[in-house]
Amino acid sequence: MKSIIRGVYGEIFCHETEDLEKVMKSFEIFFPKKNIKKKMQKGAYGTNITIITSKLKNKGAKMLFNKIFKNISTLEIERILKNPKKWLDEDGKFYLNINKQKANKKELVELCECEDSIKIVFSIQSYPANYNNLIKTLSELLKSYM
Repeated sequence: MKSIIRGVYGEIFCHETEDLEKVMKSFEIFFPKKNIKKKMQKGAYGTNITIITSKLKNKGAKMLFNKIFKNISTLEIERILKNPKKWLDEDGKFYLNINKQKANKKELVELCECEDSIKIVFSIQSYPANYNNLIKTLSELLKSYM
């Protein structure tokens, strides 16, 4: 079975009460500066929010996948493997929320289930293309990092 990581999209919000430089440093651990875009938006309560995004394709996406899973604990990988359907949709989108405070301190990558995180979405393909093969492909990929 052939596995292809086709791309990755990343996003992080910086609220006006946060230090934009620190938030950018957290994001730059995962995405190169040259690929990062910023836009301002008003939040629900009229506060300013900077939305920071980035996209990488093919080789860049594979390198980021490797970087994340070389720096994540076995317990986190096991958490994903226990319920891959929670993390992977039928279109091959593999969703991760990474703790942005810990990323800024360059600690091990820690997954979180909070809104205030670095959102990373990998696009994964498997052949033949179906949901069961996607789950199997993701599981095999993750087990290689344990």
